[in-house]
Amino acid sequence: MTKSMDEFNHLQEEDEIEEHYNTRMVNLVDEYLLDRSAILELGSRTAADLLKLSKNYEVTGSDSSKTVINRIQEAHPDLEVKKLDLHALAIKGTYDCIYSDKVLSELSKEELIHALNNQVEHLYEDGIILMSLHYGEGQAEIDGKVINCYTETTIGQLIPDSLRIVLIDSYSQDSRKDSLVVILKKRTD
Repeated sequence: MTKSMDEFNHLQEEDEIEEHYNTRMVNLVDEYLLDRSAILELGSRTAADLLKLSKNYEVTGSDSSKTVINRIQEAHPDLEVKKLDLHALAIKGTYDCIYSDKVLSELSKEELIHALNNQVEHLYEDGIILMSLHYGEGQAEIDGKVINCYTETTIGQLIPDSLRIVLIDSYSQDSRKDSLVVILKKRTD
């Protein structure tokens, strides 16, 4: 049986999306979580990480844009994607991991602290926050958005007492050290 051109294009687009997931972040999920763990992804955007993670985990995607949500749901009706404003971060449910790939860099430092405090309330007892941020000092403009950049030291100073640092490490997503990965675990002591 021959695949229709639409089916072929859809498969080709999915392959391209899956190639662009954040390998470093997904590998860390695999290292720290058991299969079928519940994950909330903040800012699903292209759905690349969401698609990759959904193969082994119970993943709920989220985005503040209804257009993005509709696009993801049309292409992948089996994926759960919710509207979630990054600034209000009115999370519902409890998760083993709250995952975000650079989307929290769009928040001010005060908003980031608020977001981390909010996220910890929606983690299971051994839950983790796994996030990447833009690496550097101060602010930068990327794709017309002002984003905050962090180093190992500057992010470490913003972590609330309800979380403990498991990992902070810089890495290269493009050709230079441009990213910071942070894993935080909910304190139970």
